[in-house]
Amino acid sequence: GGYTTLTAATLPGGTKHKISAALHLYKKNTAKGKILITLAKRAKITYLGRTYLTKSKSTLHVTYKKAGRTYTGYIPISRLQYIIKN
Repeated sequence: GGYTTLTAATLPGGTKHKISAALHLYKKNTAKGKILITLAKRAKITYLGRTYLTKSKSTLHVTYKKAGRTYTGYIPISRLQYIIKN
């Protein structure tokens, strides 16, 4: 059998944030998937929601714009301490 994931906005959607350390932005909602891009320290991201994989495991769904391109991906919740409100 398969499983279902749920994305919920636990903060207001579209909230702007900065990151305080370099982080990977993943294509899928797991830290084991393909890395879309490495976000540099002080990069600005937009929070879209939190995706729950299981009751105790989740990722942050965000967008990041660089050089006219928009990346939409996931950051593991274990990296939450590196995300600061703008």
